[in-house]
Amino acid sequence: ATAQPLLSSLLCGDIGVATMFMFGQTGSGKTYTMSALLERLAADVFGHCRAGLSLSILEIAGRNCRDLLVDESEASIRMLEDSDGGVQLLGAHCESVADIAQWLAHLHAARGRRATEGTGVHAQSSRSHAVYKLFLSFPDGESRSLTCVDLAGSEWSKDSLLHDGARMKECIEINRSLMVLKQCIRLRREVRDGQAAEDGVSPTVNVHMPFREALLTRLLKDAFTLPASRSRTIVVATVSPSSSDTEHSLSTLEHASLLDDAAICFRSETVELGRVQASLAPPTKAQQAKDMSTEQKRRDMKKRQALGFTWTVMKTVFSRDKVSYDDFRQLCADAGLVGSAAALSEGAMEDICTAVQQEQPETNREFLRLEEFTSFIEMASQRSGAMVSKLLKPIQAALLPKMQDGDYKDWCAKQML
Repeated sequence: ATAQPLLSSLLCGDIGVATMFMFGQTGSGKTYTMSALLERLAADVFGHCRAGLSLSILEIAGRNCRDLLVDESEASIRMLEDSDGGVQLLGAHCESVADIAQWLAHLHAARGRRATEGTGVHAQSSRSHAVYKLFLSFPDGESRSLTCVDLAGSEWSKDSLLHDGARMKECIEINRSLMVLKQCIRLRREVRDGQAAEDGVSPTVNVHMPFREALLTRLLKDAFTLPASRSRTIVVATVSPSSSDTEHSLSTLEHASLLDDAAICFRSETVELGRVQASLAPPTKAQQAKDMSTEQKRRDMKKRQALGFTWTVMKTVFSRDKVSYDDFRQLCADAGLVGSAAALSEGAMEDICTAVQQEQPETNREFLRLEEFTSFIEMASQRSGAMVSKLLKPIQAALLPKMQDGDYKDWCAKQML
């Protein structure tokens, strides 16, 4: 009921580009649902389509893209943009598909090659985005495409407390790409609202679509930039039945509903059912979420101010704009943050430093700046479960004796109280 109308419009020629997203928190059943949809899709495609069919299956993990149709030694893909703005995939394979058996064989092989890791939620959690692209080539030379995207699960800070450095880095990259995707979806809706308001006249809405900020959105460029008459998108929102995941589920439905534009897109029955379920949830949860938004902004502001202040004091003590990792490790030890009875073990400290350094250019990995300092403190907060302020206070206390006496030191002391 969710994917069939989209496929019918594609086969009839009403649209040229169709996209389906599988969106939800880690462990909510996205990959399981996508696998079943793709298998059922095969019967409709081969039963009603007279076009030539070819299939491409890609994986986007962090800032890397690879082909899931071939062995790992040949799987690396470079994503380039041609002079016309089209996205070209250098090294990607596109296999012709003659029947359902061949289709299912490719799907099974791709699932076996996809990156998975055990998390606190799921023993084989997908740590990447999987993109299934079906190309239809018609005798008159026209080509159309269906793209099915099994997104990696969204995670909040509290979900990643037990992650090691590698899992934390994956979590950051997944959330970053999902954030860019949501931004592109919001802007696409603004553009299409403007098109609808113009009643068929060329739209006057000018919006910069930031699809180049993540590999996932670069690959899905057509879903955001083509006019509504040529492309349609639906979302399947998967939610956990557990009451402890209520906030996750409401957040999933809120973001999924961004694609549910009745004037332009199909109304996903899954999203509509989710809205009904959300309306039956205890009103206190929704009200608390609204009340928390203003408070959260205030807390984020205070956190940024505290991080900036601590970094300024650190630069003053070390007399330079960037601090070596060795000096920073010693500072954390002086502050009592590292040790068997402290917030971080020595192993956790090294895992976080390594994760932060890997995000830096190789030439700058001996030093950290404000950006890396902020990333370290946020990762340490996730790893230890301690609030950011609880980690900054000991660092500030360790820095104060190292400052030279004077009015600035007295002022800093008052700020630290």
